[in-house]
Amino acid sequence: MLSPGYMKKTTVPIALIFLLQVGLAIAMESGVSKTQNTETSEIAQTVNAMRQISTDSMETRIPAAAKPLLTTLKHQLRDLIHKSLNAHGSKSKNMAGVQKAVLKELKKQGVSVEEPKSVVFDKNYVDTGYVYGEIYRVAIKKLPHHPDMAAAITTIGICCGQDSSLYIFKKSGQQWELILAQEADNYDEVSGAQGSFHYGVSQHSDMSRFFVVTSDVNPWCSSNWQSIRYRVLRVGATPYEPKILLQKSETVYLGNDNLGDITILSDGFKIGFDSYQGLDAGVLIRKHIAAYRIDGDNVRRVPPLAKEPEGFLDEWFGLPWTEAVQWIEPSALPELRKWHQRFKAERHIHFFKDFIFSPPARKIGKGQWQIGIEFSSDPEGSKLPFGMSESVYFTVVLKKGAYFLKSVSE
Repeated sequence: MLSPGYMKKTTVPIALIFLLQVGLAIAMESGVSKTQNTETSEIAQTVNAMRQISTDSMETRIPAAAKPLLTTLKHQLRDLIHKSLNAHGSKSKNMAGVQKAVLKELKKQGVSVEEPKSVVFDKNYVDTGYVYGEIYRVAIKKLPHHPDMAAAITTIGICCGQDSSLYIFKKSGQQWELILAQEADNYDEVSGAQGSFHYGVSQHSDMSRFFVVTSDVNPWCSSNWQSIRYRVLRVGATPYEPKILLQKSETVYLGNDNLGDITILSDGFKIGFDSYQGLDAGVLIRKHIAAYRIDGDNVRRVPPLAKEPEGFLDEWFGLPWTEAVQWIEPSALPELRKWHQRFKAERHIHFFKDFIFSPPARKIGKGQWQIGIEFSSDPEGSKLPFGMSESVYFTVVLKKGAYFLKSVSE
């Protein structure tokens, strides 16, 4: 995090940027129909205005002058894509022709689309800062199983990261119409942007069952521990008012580049990412799986909860009891509830946990594993809760592809 006295630097007078904003807002966001060349020229004007705004390379706050311009640039790129779809979409089987036309128009106006540069300090180790106005990606593809639909991704630069937007178009007669947009706008810090963006769409041709899954990781200037946000959307009353069926945020570890790959299933989806392992301080990270079934507008979590038995046990302890109770054998309910409550209380009563076996889940029969955990008190002097054993053994079973807790013994 930045110190309280850390201030951003701006390379142009605020008054000049304000005039640029007003002019751009009037000229570009009006509903007047424009030719493609004029629209692309306006993109160049927006990019040039943004290139006058710079910050230190670790500045997490979005400059006030940049906020409206970020949104304007997103909308200009969206509109250029839309016009190119209507001009070239019928001639391009896989949308390569549409993407080529968009990039050609941008290049004609001197607007480059290129991967971000990683240089932060020059050869004299002086902070080179970050300059706004970069476009990293424009990608347009036809959607699998939907010949009359296309998806466009635009990615623009922000300090310490990037911000992607998703636009889904559907052909109606001879014209393409925008039916769903997923954007982040008007955020105060870089963490409000949609970094490491992924998406997937269902195979349903019936639009009442059609859904879109998106995931993104918040950008930040430090730390491999951030948040992954994922959501399930249906087409709503307007493109910018989708119906939100699910919206979640979880901790993600960035060091292994497992940042939210989405797999679309016949009746739902699953998403995988790396996050913390809470049962052993020496096993910091594990692969997490979140699988969901979509039935109408209802979204519920389904197995698998994890890839391996010890991952399941770790996930189980993180669930609220109303959900955790679904994954246990009824005969073991009283004892397992006691242990679930103890682990939930750990945030107030500190103690350490370690796996007893290596590997952590010892196979004891077909589809059965035993996981041993040993406890030790906090070195600063706190003791284990009264009556709590120094070790405990959980038995996990696999039934029809789902893990369940069968029993616990001390």
